[in-house]
Amino acid sequence: MGTSAFYKGGDGVVLESIPNGLRSIPGWAFALCPNVSVGNFEHVNTVGANAFDSCGQNKTVNILLPTNLNGYSKGCFRNYTTKDTLGTITYEGNGDINEVTKFLWGEESTFDPTTIE
Repeated sequence: MGTSAFYKGGDGVVLESIPNGLRSIPGWAFALCPNVSVGNFEHVNTVGANAFDSCGQNKTVNILLPTNLNGYSKGCFRNYTTKDTLGTITYEGNGDINEVTKFLWGEESTFDPTTIE
């Protein structure tokens, strides 16, 4: 999959699970596709900047993250969902919670880090 593969795909792009074998998601791959609401990222090794920007808007999303976020760019899930549609974020790694929110939503995150279990 290339950078910006489905960028600005809109409502027509629907993705609810990551296909087996897909370990790397490049930057802007699904940005601006509100029906993309993948919640399980535990087998994804790398996610590029803004890969899921403005996704997951149309469905409640529970996010399961891998224990190692080293391959995740800051802001890869910027605007991924809204506070109204965010379920639970599960991260069992040993990173600082504030750093995890930067990986997810970027430096200016307004999400309450206490939503991360």
